[in-house]
Amino acid sequence: MHPSNPDPQQPVAAQAQRDRHLRRIGRRALVGLTIALAGATTAITVSLEPAQARSETTIKFVSLTKAATMIPTGLIEADVDRNPAGKVIGSDSVNCRNTAPKTPPKCAVTVDLANGDLFLHTTPSPTGVTGSLLDGTGHYANATGTVIAQPVTSTKTNITITIDKL
Repeated sequence: MHPSNPDPQQPVAAQAQRDRHLRRIGRRALVGLTIALAGATTAITVSLEPAQARSETTIKFVSLTKAATMIPTGLIEADVDRNPAGKVIGSDSVNCRNTAPKTPPKCAVTVDLANGDLFLHTTPSPTGVTGSLLDGTGHYANATGTVIAQPVTSTKTNITITIDKL
């Protein structure tokens, strides 16, 4: 009795032909399954892509200081933010800490806008402020980017936030 021939009534040659036929069917099924899985993977990948790609966004506004308090370790400030037309679009709070003598302070800034908040880390200098957008909430969740602030007067600053990833 041949090991692949469980039926002693069927000749070994016929069993071998049947085995080859089953292997061919198995290969076809395996190829079909591979193609189906590849198609499913593509469908899953496509479904995980964002509905629409977002491009770089720039937010420009004027920050007007409403209250500022010097503390032994730095500065705390509250501002009103207006768009270029003068309409109030939000507010921001600034908390600057002196980390060491003769080094610029490090500031944490929260900008509160209608669509969400932006969280910034900035470093002031005599010529302006530069920094990074680290995160956000609402529409700005997971946002990253940069910020540049140029003082106009002691209480007025032009702010440009460039969001490169939302």
